[in-house]
Amino acid sequence: MDGPQGHVPELWPGRGGPESLLPLEAEAAEEWQEALADLTPPELFAHLSYFCTEGEAGLMYLRTERSGGDLLADENCTLIANWEEGQGQVEFAVVQVGELLAGQRPS
Repeated sequence: MDGPQGHVPELWPGRGGPESLLPLEAEAAEEWQEALADLTPPELFAHLSYFCTEGEAGLMYLRTERSGGDLLADENCTLIANWEEGQGQVEFAVVQVGELLAGQRPS
């Protein structure tokens, strides 16, 4: 994908590059090994692997499944992606908020 000046955009604009990633270490689940195998630099591979584990170390990617039920469904929000760790004490979710929470869009 080309950026506005016709070049490939930086992967980490304004963040200093791969050395600015958190030094996360966990082995990706088998189903994710092939998808992540060709990632470069190695820091990106290690970082993303942490978010694709079985939950023992790191987080499990659950797509749009959530053990705690619909997140903000009453406010017309949509769960886009969800991660949990194996003991069910940590959860990260990407949620598209509904109009009630986001406010009306300018026309």
